[in-house]
Amino acid sequence: MPYPPRYSDASPVHHVMARGVDHQHLFHDDADRDRYLGIARDARLATGAALIGLALLVASALIATRLYQHRELG
Repeated sequence: MPYPPRYSDASPVHHVMARGVDHQHLFHDDADRDRYLGIARDARLATGAALIGLALLVASALIATRLYQHRELG
């Protein structure tokens, strides 16, 4: 179940994690990873966030990001 929307200061680093249900694979091949990177890029451009770190594993994706504007997260 997702968390409710929250407000964020402009400075903290946010750790974002996505996992497959019951440890199922998120990425089956390089095309899946490329698609995910495209979605992450579009989200970064839309929010003005800085990408600090990114790790794409077979069953999870880990992202460290920083927002530069005060905005509602959700």
